[in-house]
Amino acid sequence: MPSTRPAISRRHVCASLLFASTLAPAAAAPPPASYLDRLRRFRSNLVLHGPAPQDFKPSTPPAGVREIVYPSGSLSLKAWVALPPGASPSSKVPGVVFFHGGFAFAAGDFDAARPFLDAGFALLCPMLRAENGNPGSFELLLGEIDDAKAAVAWLAQQPEVDASRLYTFGHSIGGVVSALLSLHPVGIRHGGSSGGLFGTRMFDADWMKPRIPFAGSNPDERELRVLVGNVPWMQHPHHAWVGEGDALQDGDLAAREPQSEPRLSVTRMAGDHFTSFGPSLAAYVDIVKADRS
Repeated sequence: MPSTRPAISRRHVCASLLFASTLAPAAAAPPPASYLDRLRRFRSNLVLHGPAPQDFKPSTPPAGVREIVYPSGSLSLKAWVALPPGASPSSKVPGVVFFHGGFAFAAGDFDAARPFLDAGFALLCPMLRAENGNPGSFELLLGEIDDAKAAVAWLAQQPEVDASRLYTFGHSIGGVVSALLSLHPVGIRHGGSSGGLFGTRMFDADWMKPRIPFAGSNPDERELRVLVGNVPWMQHPHHAWVGEGDALQDGDLAAREPQSEPRLSVTRMAGDHFTSFGPSLAAYVDIVKADRS
């Protein structure tokens, strides 16, 4: 007896599968890799090798300040350090690592950071790789972060310094360095910056393009060199000040990024990229002075 069941064509099968696929829930997108996971897998393609792109004049530390050498991997790098009166192994003091703006250190940078010293903090001003005659090649906010971590570690090892009360602060490019440290498990309580919330558009600016040492085809080359875009993976708090007249900053973008717990604070400060620096540093001095817990 012939079957009364209708024949099922290939078209029917395909249509049924298509209909079923519209009913099935879409697979959840995998969560993005963390900043540190991306950084561990990343290898920068440096197309330029050499010193940092800023001239410098050798200078002698003023009275009460000494030049030291700190290790960063295989590199031996210079820094200036000073201790406040009364600091000793039996009377330890908190410490601040200050990262200068631009790509070379000058005596004026130490003077700008003196309010930390005057407030009773040990003050370390490091020169990073390829700066001021230091060895290594300029990497623009990549290998330099290893140097910044090494500078914090050096200060923590000093017998006069309370390693449980360490902080960082920086201006401009130095502010980016301080901000990037918030993405690493570094031994600081928190950090601060003035004019350091540059986003990746910084690398398209006319003033920056001639200084870029890496090939720009890989987006990680840019994205791993700034805090903006990586806020969800911050390891410790960071206080960022942005001048109201500083059009170079992407502070609003950073402030809108999701945070599982509040780690980034962005404060608008009167002034531009340069005139907002002094008041911003003074505000952070007040914060670290009050941090006695």
